[in-house]
Amino acid sequence: MRLLYVIGNGLDIARHMSASYQDFIAHYLRLKTSDEDIQSMKKDIGFHQYDKWSDLEIGFGQYSSQCATKEIFLKCLTDLKFALKSYLKEESKKILEYKIQSYQNFVYPSALLEPEPK
Repeated sequence: MRLLYVIGNGLDIARHMSASYQDFIAHYLRLKTSDEDIQSMKKDIGFHQYDKWSDLEIGFGQYSSQCATKEIFLKCLTDLKFALKSYLKEESKKILEYKIQSYQNFVYPSALLEPEPK
């Protein structure tokens, strides 16, 4: 038997993960830093109150024009990427709590989801 599971948008929500843009950015803006360049970037992100991941990408691209050097840009980008990677790694642990415990659950993975939505 061949099985193909296509996991799409919404699995994170079904597993009660806080993986939305708003969840991450609230976390990121609370992280302490003594670096003035990173503080400036966070202030800019907070000021614009972006709603979506794509807004952050566009906003960071616009903010990059304010970076005096390539090194400052890379420092800010690295900080943001590291924080996102760490955040999502922690959130992904929530999905590991739902292990496949039987053949039935493997064949019918919807049994692992809440009643709605499946």
